Amino acid sequence: MRLKSICLITFSLIFLSSNTSFANDPDNSDASGSIKIGARSVEGGEDSAKLWEYRDLRDGAVGNVKLNIDKESYFLNMTGKSIGLDDQFFRVKGGRYGHYNYSIYYDEIVHNLSFRNKTFYSGIGSGSLDYYAANRSANTDSSYTPNIPTTEFLWSKFDYSTNRRDMGLTFDIKFDSPYYLTVKASQIETKGIKPIGSPSGVYVDRTGTQTSAFGNLIEIPAPIDYWTKNISLEGGYKTKGFVGSVNLLFSKFENPNDFLRWRNPYVTTSSVYEKTSLPPDNDYYKLSAQGVLKQLPMNSSLSINAGYSNIKNSLSMLNTITSSASGTATTTPTYFTETLGLNNSTYTGDISYTTASLALTAKPRDLLDLKLYYNYLKKDNKSTLIEYTDLTTGGKVDSELFNYSKNNFGLDADYKLSSVTKAAIGYEYLKIDRERNDAKSTSDNSVYAEVKNNSFDFLTAKLKYQRLWRSSDFKNDTLGTGTTDVNYIRRFLRRFDATDKTMDLLKLGFDIYAAEHLDIGLEYTYKTNDYNTTKLGRTKDKRDEYYVDAVYEYPDRLKLTGFVDYETAKYDSYHRYINPTGTYSYDPDSAPVINSYNWASILEDKNWSVGAGVEMPVRKDKLDVAASWTYAEADGRNDFTSQNNIGNPLDINIYDDYKKHTLNVKAIYRFVKNMNIIGGYAYESMEYKDEQYDGYEYVMTTATSPNSYLTGAYKDRNYNANIVYLLTSYNF
Repeated sequence: MRLKSICLITFSLIFLSSNTSFANDPDNSDASGSIKIGARSVEGGEDSAKLWEYRDLRDGAVGNVKLNIDKESYFLNMTGKSIGLDDQFFRVKGGRYGHYNYSIYYDEIVHNLSFRNKTFYSGIGSGSLDYYAANRSANTDSSYTPNIPTTEFLWSKFDYSTNRRDMGLTFDIKFDSPYYLTVKASQIETKGIKPIGSPSGVYVDRTGTQTSAFGNLIEIPAPIDYWTKNISLEGGYKTKGFVGSVNLLFSKFENPNDFLRWRNPYVTTSSVYEKTSLPPDNDYYKLSAQGVLKQLPMNSSLSINAGYSNIKNSLSMLNTITSSASGTATTTPTYFTETLGLNNSTYTGDISYTTASLALTAKPRDLLDLKLYYNYLKKDNKSTLIEYTDLTTGGKVDSELFNYSKNNFGLDADYKLSSVTKAAIGYEYLKIDRERNDAKSTSDNSVYAEVKNNSFDFLTAKLKYQRLWRSSDFKNDTLGTGTTDVNYIRRFLRRFDATDKTMDLLKLGFDIYAAEHLDIGLEYTYKTNDYNTTKLGRTKDKRDEYYVDAVYEYPDRLKLTGFVDYETAKYDSYHRYINPTGTYSYDPDSAPVINSYNWASILEDKNWSVGAGVEMPVRKDKLDVAASWTYAEADGRNDFTSQNNIGNPLDINIYDDYKKHTLNVKAIYRFVKNMNIIGGYAYESMEYKDEQYDGYEYVMTTATSPNSYLTGAYKDRNYNANIVYLLTSYNF
């Protein structure tokens, strides 16, 4: 099928390029292009979705095509890449100079998440998952272990993968005036399966234990069947002194599955089904306008942007849930439906964003450049406020509607101190007002200074320092009536995105022209955040990065490149464990006891990568070779400590570690005029380690609770792959 597609498109291009209508046209015209056809073989890595994550590496025919036709008044460009594969791309562009142009495209993007996954469910890819199990009779199993196959070899196999097909067109009309009109339309279809995790829902054994809905986990294959349709109109006006435009976008998202219905495997005495919500249909529109005034006094220009967008949806709410009651030593649990008492059976989502920005740039003096800017954003959530009844307390519980606004302004100034030194300073202010129960607003004040010097012909040096102060109006200082009140701990808990902090950033760089054909770059970056008032939460983080690259190029003979990058990051946080029974306290300053104590986490990441490349003609105008090699490594760990070592916390010594090698070798042989033979070899390997994945099991069991069920999502990351390809390229 792929070879047929490649041949069909190739013959079409040859026909177009040789069409007599172009040859006989009185206008001067030039046709050029290229056709690449060949084959590829891949050995290894077929079980790893990580190798195939965003590409299709199937064995067989491969091909790319390109055609350019350029005449005095018309042009036509056609491109086809990875024809017949799941990551293929096509585009046709054409038009008449000064009057109109158009573009039509088709783009496929594959996203492979995990291969050869397993589940006991049937109906994979649909909106309903089920399995067969006979009802269990009383007294056969005191904990009512799920009556499904516990050997994953008997389960169904499938892949977590999505395929995104994006097709669209653009049409530009240029009137015989400063006005123009642009019309765009596109349709995006995304289909596949993704993993989601869900608690077990209702569960209870006949003794009344294991009643927690979160006691056991089920990994579920959820369907992806999304459609997005977009259309936009833009009208504009262009002159030397002013550019303005107005844009209107409409977008519609559709998903035929509002919910995923799945049978609860922890209820074997009857068929109980749970529902998990999936992305709902929605309608979106955005109106925006832009304008730029040029040629203003002091060589200045002013740009203004404003926009308003709105997204809406509507869906029916679930007003009932399945609940349970424990049995006795000789009777089974019973299951029944409870009403949530919703105040509204339909949820209507209605969120709008209002944005505005202004930027003024000026050059009042030859040595001075100024920029003044302001940005505004407001989110307004007018969605339905849902209220339901707490089945335990009988009280009412409300959903929360999140709104926020941002005001941001700043000033940048660049000044040329001398012919070899340039300095820059700047200030920025950001105020965020939000509806949340801990910090209603935060204010950021940031300043920076930067200097660049090239006093020496062989050296350019750059230095930048930035400092940020954030203040937060924390409102929870008096919550809780005492140290055993659950709200008391909120006095000390801070979220790092909305609490006081100071940030320091330092960047140092050198560009060295060491020899006539040799350039070297050196760079160091230091960044630290201190969360000064945080007692529980993230307390600080720090990052260091070192980077070196070099290029040696001898024209028409040799080019060598190389780089080394090393980064470290460290995140410190402090937390509290509370078991509200016996003697306990929510106060982190209280003495540690078995039911309440503080514990700390230090997460460290070390990443480094190195690479080298070479390009050289072996035989001038006949044979060129190129090769590249890269190696990347990540080393992570998470250390835990607790007061008096209560709980005996264990460190995670291998945390999100990996090693990746890539090697590419390519040769281009000019066989005859306009025809090249391209051969290449690539090697890729990936070794991923994480103690949290060690001893991976699809069925997890404990002595006192039912199983948890996994499907193998993200398990298959390791691979070793060898790729060989041979192509023939014809240029015309």
